[in-house]
Amino acid sequence: MKNCLVIGGAYRTFSTTYEGIKKFAQKNDLDIFCHLWSNDHREISHVQEVLSPKSFIAEPQTDALIAKFCEIEDRIKKKNSKTFNIS
Repeated sequence: MKNCLVIGGAYRTFSTTYEGIKKFAQKNDLDIFCHLWSNDHREISHVQEVLSPKSFIAEPQTDALIAKFCEIEDRIKKKNSKTFNIS
């Protein structure tokens, strides 16, 4: 059984972080699965093109999803403030 990387959320910083994500997945031989919140076809195409996920879901981004995501992200940052080196 192969390990995987599951990515979910809004596009936000993807254009500046995807190279690190891709490198990490390749280095660790991971399949990628994505759940993207976006209505923008350019964002959707970009994620699919650069990561070639095994499975991909895109759904409209709503204010409720953004608020919930930011709340969860803040809790994770408070509990686990580690920084990861993917080089």
